[in-house]
Amino acid sequence: MDVTDPASVRAARERVQSSAACLDGIVFAAGIYAGGPLLDIEPAQVRRVIDVNVVGAVLVAKEFVPLVRKGGRLVFISSESTRAAMPFTGPYVMSKKALEAYADTLRRELLPLGIGVIVIQPGAIRTPLLSSAAASLDSGSARPAYRDALRKGRAVLEKEMRTGLEADRVAGVIVRALECRRPRLRYRVGNDLPRALLSRLPAAWIDALVRRFF
Repeated sequence: MDVTDPASVRAARERVQSSAACLDGIVFAAGIYAGGPLLDIEPAQVRRVIDVNVVGAVLVAKEFVPLVRKGGRLVFISSESTRAAMPFTGPYVMSKKALEAYADTLRRELLPLGIGVIVIQPGAIRTPLLSSAAASLDSGSARPAYRDALRKGRAVLEKEMRTGLEADRVAGVIVRALECRRPRLRYRVGNDLPRALLSRLPAAWIDALVRRFF
């Protein structure tokens, strides 16, 4: 289904409803990436990322959550990038932070219905999304102040494409979140240790380190 098209989501729900009495869980995994300097990104690109990554989840939840049995679970795929926003990842980080806020609010609203909500924050996973992230950091047309920083950022992403985890590692965590007796509210898999440590520092310190790196 196209998660941005209400008619498509509704048709999918009707098809599922016709063949299943209820659902044990839903995994919200649809997501796209757009990056680059925020001052240079077209607003339409930002809208598209928000539409797929956030509004798409809202549309799917509205149609499908009524089919989830008591004791069932919803799993939202976010990103480690929400822990410390880095330059040139703006639209993607914006969307994932919004998705986590939606998941947290929904979790509390579903408490009386006995449906759990879990967020998974993967790090670098070798999927087409990671390669599109690297491609978005094209320094050729960037303003001079950003060119060197974009080259360094792209080098980091290209390294992650070689060293990142396989997607089945994340799949295993998703299955655990759906099946274990007492799931955590957050799962982190394949998170980058420097980024994890960075997220614990005061914002001014992070700014100083980012300035030094770039």
